[in-house]
Amino acid sequence: MNLLDRRPVRRVEFDPTADPPLDLDRWPWTLPPVRQLVSGGLDLPPLTVLVGENGSGKSTLVEGVALAYGFSPEGGSTGAQHSTRVSESELWRGALVATHSPLVASLPGATVLEVGEWGLRETAWADLDLVRHWRAFLDAPARYLRHVT
Repeated sequence: MNLLDRRPVRRVEFDPTADPPLDLDRWPWTLPPVRQLVSGGLDLPPLTVLVGENGSGKSTLVEGVALAYGFSPEGGSTGAQHSTRVSESELWRGALVATHSPLVASLPGATVLEVGEWGLRETAWADLDLVRHWRAFLDAPARYLRHVT
């Protein structure tokens, strides 16, 4: 089955009755994208690509969603318990990827979510900062490389 085939969207939500309760004043709950996930959940299309600066919460989200489904971020089952739930009993079949690569972010059919101080926002590939920076570099490498010589 093709990964990009359109299927019903799955959703990850936090369970407000989780035990122990979440300490929202501690990391990772203080990260804006994690807060957004806690307050509003996250729809998971078949292919979702997270992009953003280092420390923005991309990998933290991937790990949390992986644990919610009982899989490690590398794809193996951990059987771990996590204070999230899926809104459907069937396992989500898709990919959630965190990257700095404009090539990975350009995968056909991908939903690109930019992660930052605002939380999560869907963004067109061409509008990503990382795409603009790579284009500027490829247009004039000397402008960047002068800093390393």
